[in-house]
Amino acid sequence: MGVHHTHEPGDSSWVPITIVLVILVVALLGYFAWYAPARQNTVARPDITVNTPPANPPDNNTIVVPAPGAAGPAGSPGPAGPAGPAGTRALSGTDGGAAGDASAPAGAGAGG
Repeated sequence: MGVHHTHEPGDSSWVPITIVLVILVVALLGYFAWYAPARQNTVARPDITVNTPPANPPDNNTIVVPAPGAAGPAGSPGPAGPAGPAGTRALSGTDGGAAGDASAPAGAGAGG
């Protein structure tokens, strides 16, 4: 009896990707573990000493704050606004006057 292998279409698609990733990992490990540390450049740095003077507060610690002055002159009045919408006259008895009193102004009320 012979050995019979069946291959599905997606069975071996991961093999080339795995080979490429293994080669990439080995190359990166070889670079960082062997090649990169051999290229260390040391630079002779001069000794630099920075001397900062002690922080003394100034003798005249004056803070200038502006004081409010006198009010200026009044400005000119602005232009008149646009006219409002035209209203409608309410029927007698619903305009806020006395019941049945059509001569009372709106909102005046009876006896007002």
